[in-house]
Parts: sequence; C-alpha cells; structure tokens
Amino acid sequence: MDNTDSDSDPTPTPPPAAGPGLDSVPASASILVVDDNPSTRALYLAVLRDIGAPLRIADSGAAALDQLAHHEFALLLLDIQMPGMDGFEVARRARADERTRHVPIVFLTASAIGTAPAFDGYALGAFDYLYKPVPNHVLRAKVAAFLALHRHQQELVAREARLRAREAEEQERRLAFERTQSELDFARRQAEQERANAAVLGRQAEELARLGREREDAMEKLRRLVDENGRFFTLTGHMLCIAGFDGRFRRLNPAWERTLGFSQEELLARPWLDWVHPEDRAATVAAGERLMLQGLELTSFENRYRTRDGAWRWLDWNCVPVPGENLIYGVALDVTERKRVEEELRHAQKMDAIGRLAGGVAHDFNNLLNVILGFSELALDLLDGAHPARARIVEVRKAGERAASLTSQLLAFSRKQAVERRPLSLHDLLRDLEKMLGRMIGEDVRLVLELGAEVGPVLADRGQLEQVVMNLAVNARDAMPRGGTLSIRTSPVEVSPNPAATHVGLRPGRYVEMRVSDTGCGMDAQVRAQIFEPFFTTKEPGKGTGLGLSTVYAILQQSGGTISVESAPGAGSIFTLRFPCALAGAAQAGAGAAGAGGAAPRSAGAGELVLVVEDEDSLRRFIQLVLESRGYRVLLAAEGDEAVRLLTATAEPVHLLLTDVVLPNVNGIELARRCAALRPETRVLFMSGYTEHPALGADARDPRMPFLQKPFSPSQLAAKVRELLDLPRGWRAPALG
Repeated sequence: MDNTDSDSDPTPTPPPAAGPGLDSVPASASILVVDDNPSTRALYLAVLRDIGAPLRIADSGAAALDQLAHHEFALLLLDIQMPGMDGFEVARRARADERTRHVPIVFLTASAIGTAPAFDGYALGAFDYLYKPVPNHVLRAKVAAFLALHRHQQELVAREARLRAREAEEQERRLAFERTQSELDFARRQAEQERANAAVLGRQAEELARLGREREDAMEKLRRLVDENGRFFTLTGHMLCIAGFDGRFRRLNPAWERTLGFSQEELLARPWLDWVHPEDRAATVAAGERLMLQGLELTSFENRYRTRDGAWRWLDWNCVPVPGENLIYGVALDVTERKRVEEELRHAQKMDAIGRLAGGVAHDFNNLLNVILGFSELALDLLDGAHPARARIVEVRKAGERAASLTSQLLAFSRKQAVERRPLSLHDLLRDLEKMLGRMIGEDVRLVLELGAEVGPVLADRGQLEQVVMNLAVNARDAMPRGGTLSIRTSPVEVSPNPAATHVGLRPGRYVEMRVSDTGCGMDAQVRAQIFEPFFTTKEPGKGTGLGLSTVYAILQQSGGTISVESAPGAGSIFTLRFPCALAGAAQAGAGAAGAGGAAPRSAGAGELVLVVEDEDSLRRFIQLVLESRGYRVLLAAEGDEAVRLLTATAEPVHLLLTDVVLPNVNGIELARRCAALRPETRVLFMSGYTEHPALGADARDPRMPFLQKPFSPSQLAAKVRELLDLPRGWRAPALG
C-alpha cells in the first residue's frame, strides 16, 4: 500500500484528516500494529488508514519493542501468538519500561483463551481482547475510542502545563508586589483573576478525577461481568458452543468434554458435522441453513453426537444466529436417557396392545377348540379301536391339542392365561426336568446345573415355569447346531429399597436369580432389541412360531419378575431371570394345598338342573350333550338377559349356573350377581379362555373361585360340575367385587 510502512522501513503513515466524530490527533499520537501475518497487517492498515492518526507496523515482538523505544504511541494493537516472542512477553517488557508503560494495549487473538490467561493479560496492562477475524466496524470503533482517550489525556497534559505556567506567573507577580507597593492594586486584581482561573482549573481537575473514578468503576464492572460469564460458561451442565458459519466450532464449554469424552482441542480441530450421526447430518445441515440463510431468530432440533467410546448421545438443540459476526450461539441438552425411557414406553405400549389383541383372539379361538376337542373325544368314546374313522378323529384331536398349546402360548404372552401360583422349589423343578432337558437338547450339547444353596421357594405357576425353562433350552440348542454347553445357575438376590441400588423393574425384596447361558452363535444388537417381540424369529420359515421368548417375557412379567439378555455375535448368550421369593406364610399354605387330597369325585348327575349360558352355539350344544349324557337336566341361554328371564320363569330349583365370563349385553359376573339376588341357593361356575378379563379382576386368582378353563374335555367339565354340586350345604364362593 502506498501510504503504509513495509516491514523493513517502518515509516509512519502521514496523518490523514480526522475520521467522523474525531478531532484531529497530534502527530505524536501514532498507532502501532504488531502482527506476524502480512495479510493481517495489510488488512488492518487498510481499515484504519482514515482513522485520524499515523500508523506504524511491526512484524515481530522485537520489532515492536524497537518501535516503542523510538516513538510515542496512542495505542498498541498486539497479536498474542507470534514466533520468537509472543504478545504477552512484549506486553510484559513494555510495562517494565518507564517510557512505554503508559501505552494502552489491545490484544489480538485467533483462538479462545481460558479465564486464567485472560486475567494474566489484564495483569500485564491489557485494556481489551479482540478475537480474529475482527469485524472492521469493531476494529475501527475500538481504535477510535482509544484515540479519543489519548486526545483527552493530551488535553489534560496541556491543561496541567498551563496551570503550572499560571502558578509561575502568580509567583512572579507576588514577588513584584513585594518589590513595589505602587503596583498593589494591579497585583490584587491580577491575583483575583488568577484565583478565578484556579477555581476553574480546580473544577476541571475535579471533573477529571470524577471521570477517572467512573472509568475505574466501569473497568471493575467489566471485570466482574467477565468473571461471572466465565463461571457460568464453565460450570453449567448444558453444552454451550459458539460456531462459525464455516461449519467449525469457535468455543466450547467443559460440559462437552464431560458428555462426549473428547477434549476441546479434538472437538475444535474438526468440522462439527464430523461428530454427527450419519443419519442425522441432512437434518442438521437443514437446521443450519435455516439459521444462516433464512435468518431465523431461533431454531430447535435433535441429533446424535459420537462419544469417545463409540456410542451416540442424543442432543436437544436451541440455536440463534448472529449474522453480522457470522456466528451461531447454541445450547444443547443431553436427552439420551429421556429417549431411552420414551422408547421403552413405546415398546411397552406396543407389547400391551399386541397382548390385548392376542388375548382376544385366543379367547374366541378357545371356544372353537373346545368344540373341536370336545366332540372329538365324544366321537372317540363311541368308536371302537377297529373303526376306520377312529384314526382320523385321533388326528383331528391331536391337531386341536397342538392348536390349544399355541393358544396357551398366546394367553401366556398376553398375560391372560389361567395360572395357579404356588410356592415351589426352583431347584426341585430343575432336577425333575434335567433328564427331559438332556434328551431334548441332544447328546452334542452338555447340560450343566449349578444350583445355589438355599435360594428359597418362588411364587409361580409350575406349568408356566416349566414352559420358561423348556423354551430357553430349545433356543439355546438351536443356537449351538455343532454342540456346546448349556448352563443353568441359580443364586439368591436381595433388591435394596435404595433407588440407586434397585434393579430396574423390580420392587425391593428377595428374589431368586436363574442365569441360562449357552456357548452358541450369539446375537447382534439389532436382534437383541427384538427377541422378546411376538412372532419375531431368526429361524427359517416353518421352523418357529416366534412366540417362545415373547411367552417367556410375558410369564416373567405376569409373575412379578424380570428377564434380560446379554449377547454378542460369536460369544453366546446369557438370559438372566429373577423370580420373587414366596413369603413364609404363602409357602406353608402352598405346601398344605399341595398335600391335600381325597377320593376322586364322581362325575354322574342325579337329575340336577343346570342353566348353561354361552354365546357360542356349537360350544353350548357340546356342553348340553355332555351334561345330559351324565344325568343332568339342562337349560340353555345365549346371553345374560335371556338367562335372567329363565331364572325368573323357572319354578323348580336351579342347582347350578354355568356361565361364560364374556357375554354380550350382561357379562357373566353381573349375571352371577343377579342370580344371587334371585336364587341365593344356586351355585355358580364360571368358564372362560382367560382369567384376567376386566370383569373378573383379581377374583379369578382366588383359589376358592369356581372356574373352568377353556378348552376343557367332557370329563373335566363333568368332574368340575360334580365337584361344585357336592360341596357342603352353606358353602359360598368369594364375594365378587
């Protein structure tokens, strides 16, 4: 540039006309620009060429000190990071020199510095910091302010010189007054004038002192503000950042290191998009464009950031742009845990909805199965072994039994299966199943039982518990096609009431833990996330229903326990199950119930009148046929209102009301209540495909509740009816809620 110094010939630029709002600055009020980058020096000289003061440049710390030693300066613009001697060392030497310690210093830096180095700079006499790239208007405003300050200081110096001169004149006049009395009047008038002048100067001095105090107060407030902002920026748990429109971070607070595990240097060294999950980058770029191009005042979005251990953390962002500075200010909140809880809630809602659907389907299917199995058994009773149709009917019955087993799995999955929870020994059950498990998994798979001592009885349904063990064993066998080891280990677990120590999903108390592990092929994360969902299977078509593990999951939920899995490809799988321990009183009661026995009840009737209420026509006819063939008289009703009319119209005693729970209009529970009001002596037997219908509530779990689980055989029906009718006079079922 034609009006600037070269690095080798630091001749000052001629002082141009004063800039807008500035008086002409004396020639001695030069500005020294110190920066090792020629482009940066050229830019600053171009921006400040009409600022109203001569400019000098230096390309190193040594050159800057040389300039300071030979010239007077109103301001020193000093780069911090320079080879050889950095800006802090230049400032330190300038402050140590009596000739240059008064020159104001404004540090220039291209990167954020910490709080401690910043205060070190203030201690060296820094008046301010400017961060590169410095906007032109900010640079001009800062330099203009310091030139104005220098001009005021020059004026104060001139005023002080004039004051000293006037004081010397007053002294001379006092001497003259002593020399001649004739000049007394003149000297007195002159003295009064000087006193007036002194008063003016005194007021000016007081004003200058007041301005100085105000400046010190302002500097102190600035220091406190910087300190407060620094503490907030450092201590807050939110992730704060300043990013440029060029896609790179400018400044980050320590919360980034705590959340992601990377140092600030690592995060600042790469574009911020490099840390974003590939699936979230397009949406993140779109959010940035809304800020930078559309000029939105605020935008919110979510994305995932990579952590040092390779995981991903969900961040919830709120960002605002500063277009004049090409910066974006952002605040991010780690919402990974909230996302996990929301996903678990969605999964639970999905499982619950599928469970309700499965329960409803199983209920209707059980009615059809009851008809198929019931009539098949009646037909077999009529055919001898040589009849050609017998083998075909046997196959029909077998298919029905397989369908009933599948329905039982659906009911277990939907937690609507009729269960009989009793205290039982998990060790005894595993020992009873040991031989069967060995035959089922094959000779190439070694079965290892590691049964802990005194784990105590668990409160569960034995059939369900056997189903859990068998399903897990089958899965383990399928995961080890070339053989391996299946281990089942038990141990007691105490869940503390302390929230920090409580196992997820378990209430405080005593539990029995069963770990079922295999040495098979294992699972990846995607398969692990779906294994408990119904109908999910990795087996070939036709080789699995996809209900095995979902049934296990539902049984554990129904029994008040939990199940979790650990697995990795090639590392096998470990299923951890926790069952609640039975209370001592419940264990004794269960043992007593298990030991009770007696003679098998008779199944034939003696002409008793039974009112059968069932909305499925085929099943209603089947029940009628079975009961009439065993000596009972039967009244039939398809729904509750019809049954109430029959109870009202029939003059003779009705010995038993056999009703389905789920009925149109009036359900079986309400029908039983009306029957109790009309016929207190009539006993009630409920039948249903599942026990946890909302109409039943907890009543079906009461062992005294007369209940017949569908599908049932003719002999089961006859035995249950006879059992109920033979109970002693005065017996009452538990009151329905």
